[in-house]
Order: sequence, then structure tokens, then C-alpha cells
Amino acid sequence: MYADIFGTLPVAEALVAKGVGLGTVLIFVIVVTGIMAIGFLFNAFRLWLF
Repeated sequence: MYADIFGTLPVAEALVAKGVGLGTVLIFVIVVTGIMAIGFLFNAFRLWLF
């Protein structure tokens, strides 16, 4: 799943507007941020991994 902060925030805002709980939206944002961090780390260390 490709995601960035510019795509995540509008989705999170829409979820809150539709009545989704703030905790659920926070977990959504944290998971997406975690996926991005793993991707950046993988790209940073790809020379050592392969």
C-alpha cells in the first residue's frame, strides 16, 4: 500500500467527519506512518541488504 502524509490526512479528516472515532483514525494514521517508515528504512539500507 503506497501512502504519504498528503493522502493520509484528507482520508483521516473524512473518516472523522463521517463519525469514525478519533482513536480508530489515530491508529489508521500511525499504521500508515509505520508503513512509510519501513519503506524509507528499506530504501536507506538496501545496499547492505542486497
